[in-house]
Amino acid sequence: MMKKITLVVGSKDACPDLFSKLSRFYAAQLLELDDVSPELIQNSSLVLVDFADGSGKQLGHLKRVLEKVPSVLRIGCITMTRRQEVVQAKALGLSELWDRECDVEDAVSTIKTLIGDYAMPALSDETPDATRDAVNGLCSTMDEMAMAVATNRPLPMKAAAESVQGVVTALQTDGLDAWLAAVQSHHSHTFCHSMMVTGFAVAFANALELDAQDRAFLSVGALVHDLGKVRIPLSILDKPGELSREEYAQIKLHPVFSKEILDRRPEIAPQIRDIAVQHHEYLDGTGYPDGLDADQISRLVRVLTICDIYSALTEKRSYKESYGPRQAYAILLDMKGRIDQDLLRRFRPIAFQADVGMLKKGVDNMRMITGGRRASA
Repeated sequence: MMKKITLVVGSKDACPDLFSKLSRFYAAQLLELDDVSPELIQNSSLVLVDFADGSGKQLGHLKRVLEKVPSVLRIGCITMTRRQEVVQAKALGLSELWDRECDVEDAVSTIKTLIGDYAMPALSDETPDATRDAVNGLCSTMDEMAMAVATNRPLPMKAAAESVQGVVTALQTDGLDAWLAAVQSHHSHTFCHSMMVTGFAVAFANALELDAQDRAFLSVGALVHDLGKVRIPLSILDKPGELSREEYAQIKLHPVFSKEILDRRPEIAPQIRDIAVQHHEYLDGTGYPDGLDADQISRLVRVLTICDIYSALTEKRSYKESYGPRQAYAILLDMKGRIDQDLLRRFRPIAFQADVGMLKKGVDNMRMITGGRRASA
C-alpha cells in the first residue's frame, strides 16, 4: 500500500529544505497552515508540521483540525533551542519533535520505522525466491541512489552492479514472466517502470549476445535511466490520475536532471550517462532533450529506448489501459524512422516469448563494470 505523508508549512514559498527532500522518498502533499483540513489529512500515514511564522489564528486552526483526526501520526519540526516553539508544539499535540535542521537520511530512516518503507513492495507469497531477492535488492539500490543524490554523495555503483546481477539470476531461474508479475505489484509506478525496463534490458542484452562490458553498461544504465526523476516529487511521479500540463512538462525534464547529476560524477561511464540522458531521443531528431540525430545516438541507447517505450506501453496504470504485447509491438513498428527497426526485430522474441528465463549460461559471469573498471561504491 502506498505510504502518503502530509507536509504542513506556513508558506509554500518558504518550504524547508528537509520537506523538499522528503518528497523524493514518499508521496507527499504540501499544505499551507490555512489550507489544512481533516478531509485532506485523514488518509495520511504521517503529518509533519513546520509552523514557523504561523500566526495565532493559523495555529488555532491547525490544532482544531488535528483534534479531529486523532489517529493520524503527527510530528513537529522546530528549532529545539527556541523554547516558545517547543511549548507551542506541545500545545498543538505534536508529541514527537524534530529539529528542522535534521539530516534527511536520519529523517527518512525514522519515517521508515514509523510507517514503513515506500521503496519496498509487498510481494505475493507466491513470488519465487530468486525473483523476490532481486526485486528487493533493486528497490533498495534505487532508494540508495535517491539518497546519494539528495545528500550529494557518490552513487552506489557497486550496489547497482550487484543488484542487476540479481536480476540476471532471477531471469535465469524464474523467467521474465515471473519478474514482470512481481515488479508490477509495486505500489509505485516509478519503481515498477525502472524494474520493468531493467528486466527487458537484461533479457535483450542476452538475445543480442552483447559482450560482457556492453551488457554491464546496458543493464546498469537501465537501472539508472530515470535517475533524474529523483528531483521530481513522488506525488507527481506516482500520481494516480492523469498529469496536468505543468506536471508533464516537469517530468519531461528528467533527462536534463540526469545530465546535471551525472556530469558531476566523472566516475560514471559515459555509456551509462548517455543512456540516462538520451533514451528519449529519436533517430529522426524529434526526441528530447537535445533533438539528436541518428548518428549521435549509440546502439546501447537505441536498445534502451525500445525497452523503455515497450515497458511504458505494457505496464499497468490506474488511469489507463495497458497494451498487450502484440499491440505494444505494433506501436513500436509504427515508429519507423524514430526507433531502430533492425533492433526492434531482434526484440520481437522478448516481447512475445512466454518465458525467456533460460538465458545463456554466459550471462552468469557477466562482469558489471563502470568506466572500464570494476564498479565500486
